[in-house]
Amino acid sequence: MRLLRCLAWLLVAPVILLAFAWESGALYYDGPIKALAAVQAVAMLAVFVFVRGWRRKLGIFGAWFVLVLGWWLTLKPSNDRNWQPDV
Repeated sequence: MRLLRCLAWLLVAPVILLAFAWESGALYYDGPIKALAAVQAVAMLAVFVFVRGWRRKLGIFGAWFVLVLGWWLTLKPSNDRNWQPDV
């Protein structure tokens, strides 16, 4: 049983790391405040350190991921930026 748990963790950990990296990048590049990505990183680290139970940890992380993804999908492109002349 312990071996299965370790194998499951080895499969889930890269997915969590990729999702975390995407969240941080989305908040850094498209977020209203650049520091929001750092705050998110510290908050998620605190969740994984201080919250008990893997189901709760993954539930909180999943809820935050869905929230950031939902926000990111509502962003609208704009053409009123300072473009270079050749673009």
